[in-house]
Amino acid sequence: MLAIGQVLFGRWKVSASLLFKVVALAAIYHLAARLGLRMASVQINTSPVWPPTGIALAALLAFGLKLWPGVSLGVFLGSLLTGAPLSLALGMTLGNTLEALAGAFILRRFLQFHNAIDRIRDVVSLAGVALVSTAIGATVGASTLALTGLSEAGSLGSIWSTWWIGDLLGALVVAPALLAWLTPASFRYSTRMAVEGGALTALLSLTTFYVFGDRPSSSIFHQALLYLIFPFIIWAALRFGQRGASAAVVLVSGIAIVGTIQGLGPFALQSRNDGLVLLQTFTGVVSLTALILAAATIERRKASEALRQRAEELVTLNESSKAFLDNAELPNIYSAICQLAVTRLGLDATWIETDGRAACTGEFAAAYGVPIERIAELKSQWEAALPDGLPTTVQVQISGDLPTSASGGDEAHQALAVVPLVFGGRPFGVLKLLSHEKQFFTPDRLLLIQSYANLAAVAIQNSWLFEEVRRSNRQLHALSQRLFQAQEQERLHLSR
Repeated sequence: MLAIGQVLFGRWKVSASLLFKVVALAAIYHLAARLGLRMASVQINTSPVWPPTGIALAALLAFGLKLWPGVSLGVFLGSLLTGAPLSLALGMTLGNTLEALAGAFILRRFLQFHNAIDRIRDVVSLAGVALVSTAIGATVGASTLALTGLSEAGSLGSIWSTWWIGDLLGALVVAPALLAWLTPASFRYSTRMAVEGGALTALLSLTTFYVFGDRPSSSIFHQALLYLIFPFIIWAALRFGQRGASAAVVLVSGIAIVGTIQGLGPFALQSRNDGLVLLQTFTGVVSLTALILAAATIERRKASEALRQRAEELVTLNESSKAFLDNAELPNIYSAICQLAVTRLGLDATWIETDGRAACTGEFAAAYGVPIERIAELKSQWEAALPDGLPTTVQVQISGDLPTSASGGDEAHQALAVVPLVFGGRPFGVLKLLSHEKQFFTPDRLLLIQSYANLAAVAIQNSWLFEEVRRSNRQLHALSQRLFQAQEQERLHLSR
């Protein structure tokens, strides 16, 4: 009964969490929709500025497609509360829900989209999918207005283009900002970077206010002021990644929209709707520029970090090789292998087990970071789920995967890796490694550890062969002494 109660409570907790997220998304979507409808002029339900599209797309990408009822609920209730007829509310609900679902599904299922937008292909994928998915929403919405008689046939093209541009810019401006700040940062922020970010925000705000806070003028000088924004956008993208780039775009977009609505700035020369459409087009160019620059910067930083990591790995293997060559005695090689694994590979403890062929006093040839007396206890705690005998492939055990009886025995370590020592296609021992980090044994680290283990296996085999050569030399020397003594005895015998 207790187990059933725990299962029911767990299901209820998951359902309650999902319901809360759906309601929260619906409320946020509704508030953003009200904000967007304040800028509608061509038709009361059509706005060139539509942040809800970006909110819905980011929510489905970050928390899963199961939150789609939140989009539908936000659109439906929001439409009814703003006075839209039931038929129009249903049509808008269908269009906006399909728009968000199609965009998120294609990005996650077919394009392997990263929410961090840390690759140029992610920016291109987001822009391409947004072009198509927002066209779905615009088509369904404009068709619903035409079928319900709320728009004239001659204005259908203007309504469709305004709807599409508003949704598209919501996906290109709002969604990247939300996704960038919902995912972990690609690098650590320091106090110096915080000061630099504050200075950048202040300068960008002042420049944008200067560009969009003045009465429109037909002079070329006033139109050219738009380009003053790009250096700060480039600064944000190169220095602060996608978080800085998306935040800068949102800041510029917000100030520019407020100025254009009030009849200020370079885009206020046209009608209100045309000015907002031109502004959204400009914002889209700024957003794509910032996102691509930030993604390129992140890719370059990751490539540099990977190159530096590979160089460090080569240095580690080179130093390990020198240390192994400096030790001719097998016990010293065992100790050097364990010590370097801890000091150079970042592990907490390690030991070597052999199959009995090694010249050591027991099963455990050497250990570092843990007393040999504790190894038997650690083996009983960590290796309950591992097969008996020497493995032929690397095996990783996480503390969360241990049986309940053994999970609390070793609180200092969270992960174990068992790496076979192989020579000639047959394992002759294992190198066992412990770390306090649960996710320490990543594929890249395991590749380095495997290379280190192969180098150690070669050093051990060379020590064995060297010992065999010395033993053979001793036997040969003994045989030579015997032969010499036999010859001397034979000469003495002949002399007598």
